[in-house]
Amino acid sequence: MKRVCARWPALARHAGLALGLVAGLAIVGPLVCPAPDTIRDPSSTALLAPGSQRFFLLLADGSTVAAETMAPVATGWEIRRQGEVQVVSDTDVQGVESRRFWLGTDALGRDVLARLVWGARVSLALGLLALVISTLLGTLVGLAAGWAGGALDTILMRLADAVLAVPMLVLVLLLTALLRPSLGVLAVVIGSSSWMGVARLMRAQVQTLKQRDFVLGLRAIGASRTRILLRHVLPNAMTPLGQDAALRLGDLILIESSLSFLGFGVPPPTASWGSMLADGQATLGSGWWLVVFPGCLLAGTVLATALLAEGLQEKLRHFR
Repeated sequence: MKRVCARWPALARHAGLALGLVAGLAIVGPLVCPAPDTIRDPSSTALLAPGSQRFFLLLADGSTVAAETMAPVATGWEIRRQGEVQVVSDTDVQGVESRRFWLGTDALGRDVLARLVWGARVSLALGLLALVISTLLGTLVGLAAGWAGGALDTILMRLADAVLAVPMLVLVLLLTALLRPSLGVLAVVIGSSSWMGVARLMRAQVQTLKQRDFVLGLRAIGASRTRILLRHVLPNAMTPLGQDAALRLGDLILIESSLSFLGFGVPPPTASWGSMLADGQATLGSGWWLVVFPGCLLAGTVLATALLAEGLQEKLRHFR
């Protein structure tokens, strides 16, 4: 048992590194990746397998032709397109470029790698925003309920119980159906639907801390209630919220992906992991990569947050 517990800090470090890599991908990736909604000659670029390469001829009329192979000839360019050999006059060609699709393309010819990178930015940004909102709401409610006690405590906790009685995904679906989906609206809706656990945790911490000797001593010397709460109770009560935040981040990312999968997430053509899974299920037989890659990235991110939370819990037990 001790040997198993000793492995958790190492797992937490690996999980933190994995989350850092995903965050770095979300921040730096869009700077070097093309736009996720770029569509060029979809009849020749749709459902390309991972590692496929295409050559693109930019024509004078503004259109783009994708070719499997390309070679210069005396009159222009000889290309193989959809199994047929064609010759394009040099006077019609404004530019030539090649591109490799490392993770393949979807049914519209969009780069899966680019959509994964841009989708990571959407999923992580929305998850972090919702986490901040739920933490702030839960902290305020928990502080008020735990410190005041009495009727205010009863009212706030009954409110939390009422919200908890409704499944979170159902509540979020109801709210998003009434509002126009956007990144900000989704963050507010998800965050305002997931503050109850934070409030209960903060309330329990405050109720314990306000009976401690240092708080009673501050009251005895006439310290103001605001000073006691903000400078002494709140910092000590925040310790277990780190583990809770790491665990809830994975849940919030999973909820965002569920909403996008059901069509209630960020509007298209904005890329998100959930919408990629929804788009890929229609072509699962001929395009397995459309489901496997976003599914593995989503599952790995959620698993990393869970391992990080477990590692933080073991650290807290070690210091107690």
